[in-house]
Amino acid sequence: MCLYAARRVPEISDNVVDVDRAMRWGFAWELGPFEIMDAIGLRAFAGQARKEGRTLPAVIEKVLASGAKGILRIGERHDDRFRYWQWWAKKIEEPKGVIILKSLKDAGREVDRNSGASLIDIGDGVVCCEFHAKMNAIGADLIAMLHKGLKRLRRISTPWSLQTRR
Repeated sequence: MCLYAARRVPEISDNVVDVDRAMRWGFAWELGPFEIMDAIGLRAFAGQARKEGRTLPAVIEKVLASGAKGILRIGERHDDRFRYWQWWAKKIEEPKGVIILKSLKDAGREVDRNSGASLIDIGDGVVCCEFHAKMNAIGADLIAMLHKGLKRLRRISTPWSLQTRR
């Protein structure tokens, strides 16, 4: 799948980040194909593919030849991923008006978490409750997190003068 995705990128997407997102969001993969290659280690992945007699796509060959450690530069901020198949480093910008929860969590904006849900501060006094229980089932953990979120919002939105009287 990873080699197939690397061969198809210019046809199906402008960048590898969108391919990874499609696989994570649309098919519930934990990592997209390019994230998988980087997690394994691009050199190790390429070595195993060659050992199996597979031909590496040009994008992988170019990244390896450049000396880069991976396609997505895992370990850096989510929005610092680059378009390598075009062979110039071009930063991927987040679409305007779209909130990427992973980016917010990577930036330390997750304010609380339990096994059923997370609270993420998305700015302007708004908290997002992200479900992550199995099959997004509504259980006690999720309900507890919703209550924590409401309590937090009441505390944030209550004027200071009223807080001191309580």
